[in-house]
Amino acid sequence: MYNQVTMISNQKPKLIGALLFAISIVFIALQTILLFFVPENLSLLGKPISWWALAVPVYLIVVLFWLVILWIGWILMMEKRIPSSG
Repeated sequence: MYNQVTMISNQKPKLIGALLFAISIVFIALQTILLFFVPENLSLLGKPISWWALAVPVYLIVVLFWLVILWIGWILMMEKRIPSSG
């Protein structure tokens, strides 16, 4: 039974990797289609679809950057100081 558990746990990273690979391919294809192959007359909230396809990922990258900065600030703020013996 231990060998079966080991075999399953050895396959888990490969399964996760395959899933991430497939999801990435789908999103790359979707991004390419939305940016280059959607007619300009299609719009969402008054902006062309291609504008949204570029604006949303850029917005998410900027927000992710600032969330990392926020997290680093939080960690530094909450750091417990060890009293120095001196």
